[in-house]
Amino acid sequence: MRDGFLNETLFFGPQDTRRRLATSVADYNNERPHSSLNYRTPATYAAHLTSTGDRLRNAARLRRSPLLHLRHSAYHPTGL
Repeated sequence: MRDGFLNETLFFGPQDTRRRLATSVADYNNERPHSSLNYRTPATYAAHLTSTGDRLRNAARLRRSPLLHLRHSAYHPTGL
């Protein structure tokens, strides 16, 4: 997005740059579907997460795991 915006846009001062950037960001977030979001816009995807209850916000449902795998924590280098 950044390269296309900068390479394809002619700016006429700081205010024009801000206006064009705001328009481009709004288009990117509200109009363009993204394949990584199952061809939904970021705004639609965020609304879907909010309406279904974002699992990541519910800390009690997160699975806890140790920082190191047991194999790594049992390793002791020789010569210390």
